[in-house]
Amino acid sequence: MKSIKTISLSIIICLALISCSKEKSKTVEVSGVIQKQELTTYQYGSHALGGYALSSDTIQLENYEGQNVTIIGHKVEGYPLEGMNGPKLLEVEQIY
Repeated sequence: MKSIKTISLSIIICLALISCSKEKSKTVEVSGVIQKQELTTYQYGSHALGGYALSSDTIQLENYEGQNVTIIGHKVEGYPLEGMNGPKLLEVEQIY
C-alpha cells in the first residue's frame, strides 16, 4: 500500500513538472510600441505589438497605446486560427 502511494505521488510530481516546462517554453518577451487594432480579417486581440496580436484579462492595454514598452506574455494555443493568415496571439501578463 505504501509503494502505491509513493508511485502515485511520483507520477503526479512528474506530470506537474512536465506541465510547468511546457508553459515556460510558450512565454514570450517582446518590446515596441503598442498599437490599437482596427478592423482586421482575423478579429482577435485588442492591440498589436511586434507582429503579435495582444489580449489581457488583467492589464488595461489601452493605457499603454502609443508607448514604447516591453511585455511578457504567453502564446495562446490555436492562434492563428487554422486557415487564417493572422498573427500569433499573446495573453499579456506583465508590461513595463
